[in-house]
Amino acid sequence: MYTNCNEIFRITIPAVRIAVAKSLNKKYNMNQSDIARRLGTTQAAISKYLSGEYSENIAKVERIVEGESALKEITTMVVSKKDKKGITRSIDRFASSGYLVKETLKII
Repeated sequence: MYTNCNEIFRITIPAVRIAVAKSLNKKYNMNQSDIARRLGTTQAAISKYLSGEYSENIAKVERIVEGESALKEITTMVVSKKDKKGITRSIDRFASSGYLVKETLKII
């Protein structure tokens, strides 16, 4: 079965963002507005991420992301207030990594 790259990225990018948001909220006690501002998204999106309002496939990939060192690196970038473009590039790079794409293909 052929899987479009867009289908994969509709899962991996939110999964990475969710893992980052949860880490920032739990480990650094950051509120939703601060997380949203630093990730360049809305507070409503962060609220959905933290409340678990997303698909089961995204949840499965998010659990994979939780155990990866890239999550710690991205979280550190956010906490140290690196530029949003750099953070977005890091999220995109991790979301499109061969490892995460391969694991996502096993799920979908």
